[in-house]
Amino acid sequence: MCPRKIEKYLNPRRLRCRPRRTGLTSFPPPTRECIHITSTGNKQLTKQALTMKSLCFVARPNFEENPGSILMRTASLNGYSSVSRMARELTIAYFDSSLSLTNPDGALYALLCNECPDLASELKASAYTLLNKLARYEGKVLISGLVLPWTALRQKQVYCPKCLKERQMKFIQDIDGVHACPYHGTEYLSVCPACERRFKWQQVEDGHCLCGFDFRESPCTQSEDLTGLKLLNIFRTRDQSTLNRTYAALKCLRYRYLTSSRRSIVLNMALRIGAQDEQFFYDVLSQDLENHKQLPQKAITIPWLLSDDKWIIAITKKFNAENTWERTICTTPNCCAGFGLSANEFYHITSAYKGTLTIAVNTGKIKIQQLGIFFYYISGQMCKIITPYINRSEYISIRKNFERRKYYSMREIEKALHISIKTANQLTNLGFFGQVISTRPRWLFVKRTAVEKFNKKYISGTALASSLHITSFTLHNILAALEIKHIELPPPPHSDPHPHTRLYLRSSITKIKKLLTMKTTTTPYIHPIPQSLAPTIATELNLPIPTTKHLLNNPKYFIRDINMILNLDSAKQTRALVTELKIWRKNHFTRQESAELAHISYSDFNLRFGKSQSIQSTKVHSEYFFNRKALKAIILETKNYITRRQVLNLANLSASMLRRLVRLGIIRCRVPTNKNSARAISLYCTADILAYIENPYRTNTSLTPLTPITRTTPTHN
Repeated sequence: MCPRKIEKYLNPRRLRCRPRRTGLTSFPPPTRECIHITSTGNKQLTKQALTMKSLCFVARPNFEENPGSILMRTASLNGYSSVSRMARELTIAYFDSSLSLTNPDGALYALLCNECPDLASELKASAYTLLNKLARYEGKVLISGLVLPWTALRQKQVYCPKCLKERQMKFIQDIDGVHACPYHGTEYLSVCPACERRFKWQQVEDGHCLCGFDFRESPCTQSEDLTGLKLLNIFRTRDQSTLNRTYAALKCLRYRYLTSSRRSIVLNMALRIGAQDEQFFYDVLSQDLENHKQLPQKAITIPWLLSDDKWIIAITKKFNAENTWERTICTTPNCCAGFGLSANEFYHITSAYKGTLTIAVNTGKIKIQQLGIFFYYISGQMCKIITPYINRSEYISIRKNFERRKYYSMREIEKALHISIKTANQLTNLGFFGQVISTRPRWLFVKRTAVEKFNKKYISGTALASSLHITSFTLHNILAALEIKHIELPPPPHSDPHPHTRLYLRSSITKIKKLLTMKTTTTPYIHPIPQSLAPTIATELNLPIPTTKHLLNNPKYFIRDINMILNLDSAKQTRALVTELKIWRKNHFTRQESAELAHISYSDFNLRFGKSQSIQSTKVHSEYFFNRKALKAIILETKNYITRRQVLNLANLSASMLRRLVRLGIIRCRVPTNKNSARAISLYCTADILAYIENPYRTNTSLTPLTPITRTTPTHN
């Protein structure tokens, strides 16, 4: 039959859809604040008719609006009482996110982008996108075009009554430390004034709480706090350096205000330091020294010296050079109750082992206090715990008559030689470092000259692999192939016989190092694309950031002429690789895009053309891509054979009538033979269905049955 005739019968206007019993109110008329889904063409209409899980309207993002507010307005425009009700009706789980969004309704937000592609770029720009994994709470999140630490997001949801009257919420209220709304000057509220239930925008029903109270009528308290306005100005000017410096200062200031309930005060101080107010920074450090005279100056300034910002480190070093600390006797009980240190800061101050802090906690000398997701160690008399460790060098110089700066501790040997603590102790016991000074059973000091002499003769496998820019496993295989063995050290008592660190003679690997260095410098190679470009490229190519990073790290997927790329320098290689990636992306489609182009739902597409089918696809990270040839085969297959639900809507048949027509041979059906490997999906011949629609009284049973589908192993590039 003519393809035009098939498309005529597959026109969604001819499809007869049964209404859903959702309990919705009448749909509001479309306004300028929303986009009607039907304006995108027949493709979206077909998807709505077949999936029965579509939205009629999608809210257009307002200026500086947060994702939760967009979902609330979208639910209201489609007649749903709340966002949670909309999620239940669309059978979307809250935490089943297909996009890297920090808000719990990532799947709902992904649905908005898919339903309305005209607004996809604006919707994604309003979302909070994760830039890396949340390993050890060091993740970064992209908010309104600027990068913030993931810990900067507020854990409890708040609201401004005046913002709710305007039917929107702003992204600035999702940032922790902002106490008042910068748009209206009112304090944020977190609970319902009537029932004291916590505010959750997912459960707000037309601006009302579950108890019936209208959040928009909540009593407002005016505030003169300008913290939110200052932070909002940084976002509007796109000043990333000031924002990084602000949160670096905030991380250092938190230990001083462990008992403070008003975090906006700390954030306001961090904003002034972020603006490079040197005099204010000096006043903060001077006030700390005045409040904690009994603490050493190093203990007070160590958080600033370990900061990530260069300007803060430079000003702190300048302050330490201009000020001298004089020890005073502690006469006030619980003088250090408001002073806390992290584990990393404690180790840098005391140069002690990690077990030292554990012993102090177990004995009750130090307590652990949690601030957000960070843990700090506090004590009523921290000065009596820290001072003996800091002044250990003075005690040693008096008792042992040696200068501390001329000796290495075991931890310093570990960093200088790139070996483990166990290997350092083992080498010390074997006499490789000569004479060792011991102040306590666990305090060992070795002369710097002995360590430097050892470093000139031996090198660890970790240091050698780092200098050659290869992995330790690759280095071990190369040296094993060249029959270069490491130094055999006797295993320590009560330990495993395998060495923790491999040591090699520098004289035996000099020639090998030259050969490897010459080979790596003369052989042309592809320079990796900077990972900082991944978010921009991912937005342009409409791909997730992890998939984009995987493509950038593996150019073999999209490079056509490798020799042409190798002959370019690093700058031109980056531009050429990005161009090649864009060309490759135009000719390859994801599963979601292929399903939309084939006018079928995403679930049906996975059942028909998923991993268990013989459609050629390319797997990149966790996504499958189909080229144009495979896409044409998919579109032809979807036109020739349709699913049971499409047959019922197209021919206006019941399920029993369809089974009867299949038994009579009027409509041919094919079912996969291997039903154990995947869910079986019945497919019906479109030509037979259209012929039945034209002449429903025919009784010709001379049609030959279709050959069953045999599932084969998928082939991936």
